[in-house]
Amino acid sequence: MRYRILLCGLALFISACGGLGDESLRVETEVTWTTDIQQLLADNCVRCHQSPSQNGAPTGFRFDQYQRGELDSSRDGAFEKLARIKARAVDQIPSAMPPGGTLTPGERAILNTWIENGGPREPSGGRSPRTVTQP
Repeated sequence: MRYRILLCGLALFISACGGLGDESLRVETEVTWTTDIQQLLADNCVRCHQSPSQNGAPTGFRFDQYQRGELDSSRDGAFEKLARIKARAVDQIPSAMPPGGTLTPGERAILNTWIENGGPREPSGGRSPRTVTQP
């Protein structure tokens, strides 16, 4: 996953320098919960959005589970919170998540691609990559 993020970051750098001629970042692989998002959220979000919630995080969801019922039937998982993840982590509205805005542009593009594709859990085995505009 770190390799994918590095490639996305490199693509963003080249794009910012005018080397690609557009303002989009192409995520070249299918982004899924199992291949990308679970680890990205574990590295950046689960320290607060877990059970029990930490550091004042809301208690109604946790990001160490894909959907409600996997680890905790009383809390939503990441799949049920796609819109919230997009608003806070990708679009940074009303403020950036994680606190301090530590996601790279490549990580934000990966999250955005996952969300725009409906939050798939497992690879489909043939889905075409999407071009996503850097948030």
